[in-house]
Amino acid sequence: MKRVASVLLILLVTAPMLGATAGAQVTEQPADLAVDQPDYVSEDVTRGTTNGTPVYTVHAGEVDLKPQNFGNGSVVGYGVDTSAGSLTYDEAFDVFRFDAEGNVGTFELYWEVEEQRTVQVNNSTEVQTIRTRYTAVIRVAENPQYSHVPASEIQQDEAAAENWSEWESSLQGLYGDDVDVETRTQQAFNYLRLANNPFAALSGQFSAVLLTLFITIGGGLVLALFGVYHIGTRYSDIKYIQRNESLKAGEQDLEERVAALQDDERRRALQNLDWNDIFEDDRVARAFRDALGETVFDGTVKLQELLLPENLIRDRLQAMGLNGWAGVDDDQGARLAREDELEDVDEADVVDLNSPSDEFVDRLDWNDQNLRTFDLPNADVRPDADEGAAVRLDGLDLEELMRRLDVQEQDFDSPDVWGHYLQEFVEDVRHSPYCDEQGQPDTTRFVMNNWLQLSQTLRDRHGFPLFDMTGDAIERALVDIDPVADAEEIVDDVESGVGS
Repeated sequence: MKRVASVLLILLVTAPMLGATAGAQVTEQPADLAVDQPDYVSEDVTRGTTNGTPVYTVHAGEVDLKPQNFGNGSVVGYGVDTSAGSLTYDEAFDVFRFDAEGNVGTFELYWEVEEQRTVQVNNSTEVQTIRTRYTAVIRVAENPQYSHVPASEIQQDEAAAENWSEWESSLQGLYGDDVDVETRTQQAFNYLRLANNPFAALSGQFSAVLLTLFITIGGGLVLALFGVYHIGTRYSDIKYIQRNESLKAGEQDLEERVAALQDDERRRALQNLDWNDIFEDDRVARAFRDALGETVFDGTVKLQELLLPENLIRDRLQAMGLNGWAGVDDDQGARLAREDELEDVDEADVVDLNSPSDEFVDRLDWNDQNLRTFDLPNADVRPDADEGAAVRLDGLDLEELMRRLDVQEQDFDSPDVWGHYLQEFVEDVRHSPYCDEQGQPDTTRFVMNNWLQLSQTLRDRHGFPLFDMTGDAIERALVDIDPVADAEEIVDDVESGVGS
C-alpha cells in the first residue's frame, strides 16, 4: 500500500509538469538582426555564420539590435549566455542594446519568443504555445575609448596650428623645403628684437662705444652696416606683411567656401530645410509653413498623408489607357503593354486601364518601367471631346487639396499659382538626397527614422518612385486648370439661379 501511495503521489506532482511540457514546444532558430553602430565608428558591420548561428562582427562596445524575423512584442525572455556583456531593451526606441562592458571577444545572445497557434488534433482544434529560442553571436573586434575635449580648446588648438602652418610655409618660401624651422624662428626673433632696439645688444663701456661709432671711420662703417641691415630687415618685414595680407584674403575666401559647404550639408537633410530655403518670397514661405508645417520634411509627410499612392497609380493607369496602353493579368503576372502588342494575349486576360480592379492594381509592380516613364503631364487625356472622355485625377485635385490644407486664398491669386509653388516644393524634394535619381525615397536608417510619421501604407510602399509620380500628378493638375472654363461655369450658375 505504501508503494502504491508513493506512485500516486509522484503522478499527482508530475502531471501538471507533463501538461505544461506538452503545451509548450521549444524550437531554436538563428536570429536575423539589424545592427547599428555609433556614428563615430567608420568600419561596417560584417555578418558570417558558424554552425548555422549568425555571427555579427562589430567595432564598438555598444550597439543597437533590431530583430528582423520576430517581433519585440512576443519576446518573453532575453539575455547573454557568456559571462560578460549585457543585453537590455530600450522601450522608447523599441530596440535591444548590447553593451560589451569594456570587453572584446565573442558574446552569445538569445531571445525566447512565445506564440499561440491553433492546430488540428483528432478532429478538434487545440491552442498550443510555441516557444522559439533565437540565438546570435556578437563578436566585438575592438572597443575604442574616447575622451571629451571642449570645443573652445579645440578651436584654440586649430588656430595655433593654422598660425604655425602659415609661419612654416613662409620660411619654406624663403629658405626652401629643408629649412630648420626652429633655428630660423629663433633667428627671426633675435633680428626683430635687435631691429626694434639695437642698443639692447650693447653692454660694458656704453659711452666709449658710442663715441667710437660717431667719431671714427670704423664706427661710421659699423653704423653704415647697421643702416644697410636695418633697410634689409625692414624690406623683409614688408614682404612678410604683404604675404600675411594675401594669406588673410585667401583665408577669408576659404571660410566663405567652408560656410557654403556647411550650408549645402545642412540642406541635404529635409528636417533641416526651412521653407525660405525653397521660396525666396517670405509671404509664400509663411503660407506653406502655416499649411504644411514648420519644416520641409513636415510638409513632405503631410502632403503624402493626403495623396494616397494608390490614387496616383490609378490616375496614371487611366491616362495610359487613353493613350494606347492596356493591362494584362495572366499566369505571368500583372503587367502593362501597348494595345498593338496584344495579338497573342487572351482577351479574357486584358484589363481596361480606365477602371482597373483592385486585384490588378495590387499585383502590378508599381516600379514598372512603362508605368514609371509614362509622361503624364504631356499626355493627351481628352482624345474625344465630343464624348467627353477625360481623366479625372482622383489622386490630386488642387482646389480640394487647398481646402483640406486650409490654405488662405488671399496668399495666392488662384489655385494654379499655388499649384506652381507646390510643384516647385515637390521638385526640390524630388532632386534632394532624400530621393534617388528616379524619385524613389531613400531607405537609409536616417530617412527611415524620420519617415515614421507617414501612414502605414506609405511606409510599406517604398518600392516605387513616389515623388516622381507626385510631381507628374501636380503637373497634370496644372495643365487641366482652365480659369476661363471655371468663370463660365460660375456665370452659368448665376444665370440659372444655382446657389441663390
